[in-house]
Amino acid sequence: MAALLQDGQQLDVPVRSAATHISGGRININTATVEELDLLPGIGPTTAENIVNYRLEHGLFKFIQDIQNVPGIGPATYDEIKDLIMIGP
Repeated sequence: MAALLQDGQQLDVPVRSAATHISGGRININTATVEELDLLPGIGPTTAENIVNYRLEHGLFKFIQDIQNVPGIGPATYDEIKDLIMIGP
């Protein structure tokens, strides 16, 4: 059953865009762009670029923990982003 919206009522509609690699608030580190990776806390444009370059050189990440192999991402940064990243669809 559906309810009619009342004047002034707000409705949040989650969006999953085919143009992004973000799903459920988590970023796919195997497909995300530099701009999308830059949205992660503690990840700036240089580190985001390092992630993309790492993927190109070494292939896709098998586990999210593998992101710590990227220069500039240590245990502290990983702890900050681990709940915000994914590797699957």
